[in-house]
Amino acid sequence: MLRLGIVGTGWINREFADAAIQSGKYEITAVLSRKRETAVSFSKEFGSSQTKLFSDLHEFMREPGFDVVYIASPNSLHFAQSKLALECGKHVLVEKPAVSNPMELAHLISLAAEKNLYYIEAIRNVYEKNFQKIKKLIVEPEEVTGANFTYMKYSSRYHLVLEGQEPNVFSLQYSGGALTDLGIYLVYAALELFGKPLDGTYICDKIVTGVDGTGIIILNYPAFRVCCQVGKVGDSFLPCEIYTKKGTVLLDGIQSVSDIKIWKRDAKTTETVLSSALGNPLAEEAAVFAQWISEFPSPQVCSEYQYATLRTKMAHELLFQLRRQAGISFPADRLTSVL
Repeated sequence: MLRLGIVGTGWINREFADAAIQSGKYEITAVLSRKRETAVSFSKEFGSSQTKLFSDLHEFMREPGFDVVYIASPNSLHFAQSKLALECGKHVLVEKPAVSNPMELAHLISLAAEKNLYYIEAIRNVYEKNFQKIKKLIVEPEEVTGANFTYMKYSSRYHLVLEGQEPNVFSLQYSGGALTDLGIYLVYAALELFGKPLDGTYICDKIVTGVDGTGIIILNYPAFRVCCQVGKVGDSFLPCEIYTKKGTVLLDGIQSVSDIKIWKRDAKTTETVLSSALGNPLAEEAAVFAQWISEFPSPQVCSEYQYATLRTKMAHELLFQLRRQAGISFPADRLTSVL
């Protein structure tokens, strides 16, 4: 049983805590929150009477009662919190985006290797079994002729922007914006399905806080393009599609897949490959991470971790290039330029 510490008590922390408990692989032994009442409520739901509560980050990370920490704080805080966790001997599971830029990522990957620990970005879609079914359909990359991915979801915080405020998810200071928050799912999906693109372009519409509210990503591959639409200031109900020489793979989403169909051009028929309701969207990644950490350092697990680390590097290098191309600079970029 892995002893898990949780940084934060927001909705995503609750989702992961629930997934961790469901897996039967974790016990929550420590919770960090700025407010004691939220930590008490969180521990009553997911922990036990033995769960320790903290309000000080350094005291929390030095606590010997847990081995793995899940971090889901504002984006720009991920680097410093992950660094401290690794220095304190903890395996780190950090919610996407793991870092603000590739410089931070390189530093943390190096530190984790030095400490013989795992540092893992929690990007749920590529760990879902349903997503892996898509990979099995794309067994011949030369058959792909293009793809369109969309993930637009109106943020529950956008009304605060309209009222003149600057919530974390829409703040440059906290490394927010549509590309960083939602576009990362689309980038990971493209990398996992098609590999590294030759190059990419990001055209976005910025909102009053300076971050991107919506945008179009175009990823260029040798024989086709992947076009992605992302946004946090509107809702889209468009399907995601992968085009092949023989037909079209239709998906109800790329950030989380519950329905897969194939349009077969010659037969002019549509075949349902998968239609299944999803439970907790973080359940499968929580189970995978538990296996990796529990079986560390078996050759198979090390191979899977190395692959995931390489994919994370490619994703963040691409996100950084796209963001800078669109003229979006985070304060964290200046702070970590000397790493």
